[in-house]
Amino acid sequence: MIRLEDVTKVFGTVTAVDRISLEVPEGQICVLLGPSGCGKTTTMRMINRLIEPTSGRILIGDEDVTQGDPVKLRRRIGYVIQQIGLFPNKTVVDNICTVPDLLGKPRKESRARAAELLEMVALDPELFLNRYPRELSGGQAQRIGVVRALAADPPVMLMDEPFGAIDPINREVIQDEFLRLQRRLGTTVVLVSHDLDEAIKLADQVAILRDGRLMRYAPPAELLADPGDPFVEDFLGRDRALKRLRLGRVGDAMDSAPPRLTLSDTLATARALFAATDAPALVAVGPRGRPRGMISRTAAEAEGAVADHATPVAATARVEDDLRLAVAAMLADGMPLIPCVDSDGVLRGTLGFAAVTAALSEKDTPA
Repeated sequence: MIRLEDVTKVFGTVTAVDRISLEVPEGQICVLLGPSGCGKTTTMRMINRLIEPTSGRILIGDEDVTQGDPVKLRRRIGYVIQQIGLFPNKTVVDNICTVPDLLGKPRKESRARAAELLEMVALDPELFLNRYPRELSGGQAQRIGVVRALAADPPVMLMDEPFGAIDPINREVIQDEFLRLQRRLGTTVVLVSHDLDEAIKLADQVAILRDGRLMRYAPPAELLADPGDPFVEDFLGRDRALKRLRLGRVGDAMDSAPPRLTLSDTLATARALFAATDAPALVAVGPRGRPRGMISRTAAEAEGAVADHATPVAATARVEDDLRLAVAAMLADGMPLIPCVDSDGVLRGTLGFAAVTAALSEKDTPA
């Protein structure tokens, strides 16, 4: 747990952080968000005393971090920055083990831990442990920067725009790997970002700052549904309802028992199923239950077999995907609904636009 109590930082005559109070529960991710110069990075750096607070208290657990040795404090807090900061003259394994070595941990134990962490972020230890930073891509180096911060099992990790310099495709992959790793280890994280989509994806709690003041502190779903402040509403943007699609899962919104066909069924069977449902299309499955075609109401008016009139399935959505991905696929391929599949590709349901709208409406309904 991290708790800030009326924390203030004044540089000369400028108040960079103005009486911020918030609490990050153990094992959660807090994303500090706001326009440039709002105090995000200053707030984060006060937690490990890279910047000394002018007033207020900062606690990790029950310990007031402003009262102890800052060097010892930093060795217990993981720290990741956008520029990564790997030591160019050290191998990957020696970079990862920097803090464990400083703490005097057994060499064999720390090296084994380094290999384990590399596997968690999809890097083969046999290939990467003995490489140097110059032999890494940007995405690989960023993963190793995250691993290095976790090598000593810190209870707290601070991250300053850690994924900002990575291309969009690799950024999504690394964010996913980081999230899995963080959930597995239970590390408490404070992350500075300028990317609202990133905050929605990663955060348990989002803190929005303006001119050094905390304007809103809430879970992403609550924040998007109720900004609670004109500045926050403007900062989130007019498309915040669309951003909320990231928070819903396909498996929660889909029709889990849709009528289905096989390719060998007749169109008369399809017409009978359409008569019993308001679905705009039906999915035809193969012998293993995987989507193999779709038939529309118009196509079902013909005669013959489903196989003769079905269109190929242009895309599917995994039940664990967020709704944003499913809607994007439906729009890109002009699909009235999308088949929802499990990890084996077996049809588990279908999702249409009406179900997406209903899922968003449910989130707006007070408990």
